[in-house]
Parts: sequence; C-alpha cells; structure tokens
Amino acid sequence: MIKLIYTFTAIFFMAMAASPASAQVDAKAPFKQPAQVLKDPPLTPDGKIDVSRFTDGHTWFLWQMAHFDTIEHEIKFLTDPSFRLSNRNFALRDYLSSTWKIISPDYEHLETVDKMWRQAYRIWVAAKPNSPTPHLFHAYYLKSKGWSYHGDGFARDASDFDMNMFVTLLKEAKQVLENCQKVCSESPEYYRLLVNLAGAGGRTALIMTHVKEGIARFPHDHSIYMTAANFLLPIWGGSFKQLFELAELAVKTSGKNGSDLLYSVVIGNARHEVLTVHLRRNPKLWPRIKNSLEALVTEVPEGSNRRFYLDLACDAMDADGVQRMHALVYKQDVDPAKFCRWPVAAQNVNDKSNAPAQRELGPPELTPEELHRRRDVPRKAGGQSSLR
Repeated sequence: MIKLIYTFTAIFFMAMAASPASAQVDAKAPFKQPAQVLKDPPLTPDGKIDVSRFTDGHTWFLWQMAHFDTIEHEIKFLTDPSFRLSNRNFALRDYLSSTWKIISPDYEHLETVDKMWRQAYRIWVAAKPNSPTPHLFHAYYLKSKGWSYHGDGFARDASDFDMNMFVTLLKEAKQVLENCQKVCSESPEYYRLLVNLAGAGGRTALIMTHVKEGIARFPHDHSIYMTAANFLLPIWGGSFKQLFELAELAVKTSGKNGSDLLYSVVIGNARHEVLTVHLRRNPKLWPRIKNSLEALVTEVPEGSNRRFYLDLACDAMDADGVQRMHALVYKQDVDPAKFCRWPVAAQNVNDKSNAPAQRELGPPELTPEELHRRRDVPRKAGGQSSLR
C-alpha cells in the first residue's frame, strides 16, 4: 500500500509539474497530457460491450494521467441505453468508485491522499465544467472515505471521532451533489448516490422520493431500485411493506411490455437474515416471488440467475425450487434440507407433495431483531473501506 501511495504521489506531481506553474488552473489545459486516442471498447462473443475491461486499475491509470476525455468517452458507453453491456447492473457505479478501491489507504496516509484527490478534483472540474463525471467521482470518494471511518460493524461500535467523520463526509458528499444538480442530474448515478446517502441516514421516505425522481428521468435504469432495496429493510429503518411496494413499483414502471421478473430481482437485492425469517413466517409471500423467478430464468436463462433463484428458494424453504435449480446449476440431485441447512424445527417446506397447502411452521427461535443483534460481525479496523 505504501508503495502504491508513493507511486501515485510521484505520477500526480509529475503531472502537476507539467501543468502551468502558477496556482491558477488553466481550464483548457490543466495538464500537458499525452494525446488521447478514443477507442471503442472490446466486445464479448455475443456482441456486447465487455464491462470487465473497465477494471479498477484501468480507471485508476486514466485518473492519474488526467485522461479526462477517455474517461468521459468510456462513461458514455456505460450510460447510453442504446449500447448493449455484458453486465449493466452497477457498471457505472463500479467505474466511478474504482479509484477508492485501489487507494483505500490506512489512517497514516489518508490525509495525504485526500489532499491530492481534492486538488485533482478541482483541476478536473476546471477542465470539464459542464460534466457530471468529476462531481460523481468526488461524491463516491467522499462516501467511501466516510464508510472507511465507520467500518463494517454497527454504528454503536464506532468511536465518537469515527462517527463524526462518517457523518461529516457523507454530508459533504450530499452537498457536492446538491451543488452540481444541474449537470449531475443528467446521470442516473446521481440518483443512486442520493438514494445511498439517504439510506445511510435511515431516511426511508427520502429514499422513495429519490427513487421516483430517478426512474422518472431514467425509466430503464433498474439498478436505482436495487440500490434502494437493502435500505428499506427494518434493520435500517424501513419496513417489509416498503420493500414489497418498491418491487411492485419496479414492475409497474418497467414499461407496457415490462416483465414481472423485476419483482424478485428487487426483493433478492435485499437478501438478509431478517428477510429470510420474514419469508418463512409468511409463506403466502413466496408464490408471487417464485412466479417472478420463473419469469427471470425463462427470459434470461443464465447460471447467475439460476443460482439467484436457488438462494431465494433456500431462504423460503421451497424444496421443489431448490431441487430444480440445483439440478440446472450443478447437474446433480440434492437433498434440499441438507444443502440449505434448514433447521429441523421449521418444517415450512414448499414441495410438490403438499402444495399449495403448507406444513405448520414451528415457533421461530429468534425474532428478526434478535437475529440481527446477535450476529457476530467483526468490525474492520479504522481506515479500511467498507465501500457501500
């Protein structure tokens, strides 16, 4: 990590040395950068843009070399719905958050990197005053840095200093987005960031406001729903009612030819122990989700979607779904109870022999709240990115 910091420092200040000597930034030429050749990205065998090309290291290099035109060019492919991507879900988010994944410095180097980042951000804005990209990069940087102070544990486990830094940095990220609203609202990532920041503060009403605003602007960008789903769980201040309403909204706004598959995708993005308990306590919820999963694996019969179905079938204790998806994914039969590690006391198994009737569900050993409270979640040391 130290070597990486020093390498970045050397490259950054070499670039700065090549820029105008005064403290004022030349908006037209912040760096005397090498000529940038804008190329179309490589395609997968089925003709889609290969988003795996946009790795952390790739974007990190462009950022260090101030190749702003190249970054803008690549983001165009990730945001324009006319381009087919190998994986559209969160492709832009991963691109914009890539620099922090590479840096993620320890406390010892955090402020050094921070000074360099902020200087680069000012230069970038001067070079591209009408672009949302530098602001979105900066907001992701501030959000990720804030979570690095918070760590992966519960808020109550963080020190007062770490929590103050967490709150301060997320507020700064929100201010960046408010200041750039005119240009940033042209990107769907603007709304995903607003949803994320509202979720971090437990403001579920505000989450739904931002979701509806984002979908109104970008009706085909379903990852806005995915971002919101997890934050609507009761453990973050939401409710299961809000989560299932979000799933219905996703189906309703997906267009006149929209598929029901979005219902299960939204629910699945909120997978958590408390959701598992809720599904087992309320078996009547499962048929609606299962129908959506059937639509998903029929319309997009990829291995990842079948594994997704398999995971949710385990959560819902659906023996039939587990057996069928396991056979498709792993090409072998399986004992659903052993594979999913179902508790013996909970006999709420949906299978062909008793459908649609349900076996009686034994009393849950733990409530969702108790289950979450008793989780043994080790808190990462300060300075380690949680990158939400």
